[in-house]
Amino acid sequence: MLGEGIYQIYETLTITKKNVAFVSTSPGKTIIRRSDSTSGELIKVDTTASNFRLVGVTLEDVSATNTSASLKILAPNATIKDTVFKDYHLGIHVYHTYGAKITCNRFELGAERGSYCVYLEDADDCIVSTNDFHEALVGFNAVYANDDSERVSIVGNLTSGANQISIKTGKLCSTAGNTPDGTSVQVRP
Repeated sequence: MLGEGIYQIYETLTITKKNVAFVSTSPGKTIIRRSDSTSGELIKVDTTASNFRLVGVTLEDVSATNTSASLKILAPNATIKDTVFKDYHLGIHVYHTYGAKITCNRFELGAERGSYCVYLEDADDCIVSTNDFHEALVGFNAVYANDDSERVSIVGNLTSGANQISIKTGKLCSTAGNTPDGTSVQVRP
């Protein structure tokens, strides 16, 4: 449990143990902030840290030059819920794992920042649902599942417009109920 306050991070916070949970006792008032001199991921969930949970916390990147993810997930079955991502270059990078559940989060970009809100790279059996991506930059996908990601479900998300969700055909990926309806999904051959 994390109480109200600002937790300043000066190097990548690497999680290596199973079942670690960062749950805010004061959602919206618990902030994990990257210092302006820190490079690399803000939080890295290593391959051994299965069942990681991040709930009700704000991750804030004040570094104007860092291009790493705010949250990099390498472990199976992570849950990211009710979390706010602020001023990031890359919000969540799910890499070479499975079972991530990314639900009910909000992504707020700073000026001239940002690429993907959620980047799924060789990530299988993942759910990306009911997130608010409405501040995603046009020209970048809010959610991008690369060609090696399979059985990904992207449903009920709020996006800023056309081609905000990108998936590969033939990978058993599904999209439904994303807003604006019908214009937000790009299916790559």
